[in-house]
Amino acid sequence: MGRQQEQGGPMIARVSNATISLHLKIVRTVKFLCSLARGAVVLRSDFIETVLETREVPDANDFILNDEGAEKRYNFKLERSMARAKANRGKLLQGVPVYCTEKIRNGQEPTADIAVQLHR
Repeated sequence: MGRQQEQGGPMIARVSNATISLHLKIVRTVKFLCSLARGAVVLRSDFIETVLETREVPDANDFILNDEGAEKRYNFKLERSMARAKANRGKLLQGVPVYCTEKIRNGQEPTADIAVQLHR
């Protein structure tokens, strides 16, 4: 059991239920991409440490993840993406057909997982 669970903080089983996603840096994983696309606020991982130390929830805006290197590498802006996801209510691809071919980079399953999350 992690410290946040010991203090009563829930750990979720599904990314689609996340309202906050904690990270050290921007990564291209299924969990990160799904939580971002579903409208979770992406924060630095030290947010949870602050909560545990102070036993208060600080302003999330003070902990927005900043990873300029990844933003440049992947040609996007995290804050803009979070705003778009929130505006779309996590349904970025609703009504858009997505096809995952067998030769897709990183495999069909992870890409299909992301597409499914974005259709809900």
